[in-house]
Amino acid sequence: MILAAHADASYLSEPNARSRAGGHIFLSNDVQYPPNNGAILNIAQIIKNVMSSATEAELAALYIVARECVYIRLILSEMGHPQPKEHAFSSP
Repeated sequence: MILAAHADASYLSEPNARSRAGGHIFLSNDVQYPPNNGAILNIAQIIKNVMSSATEAELAALYIVARECVYIRLILSEMGHPQPKEHAFSSP
């Protein structure tokens, strides 16, 4: 099992110059990537800080998703599934 993540953001889509972040974390097999085994965590939240560009909003979304990946990686490693470097993707 390999942990992988996707992140996306919408820029200035909320009142008071706020942006929205979303993403999901899923398990993939280690033979062919990206066949997904199913999402284990879905994230949808408003970014607390005001972002000055769409790029900053995307980076904030990546940070939010990566922050959640940290403890899931530890759990998977303790369960006997060592993890390679993270597979995190964001929309271009």
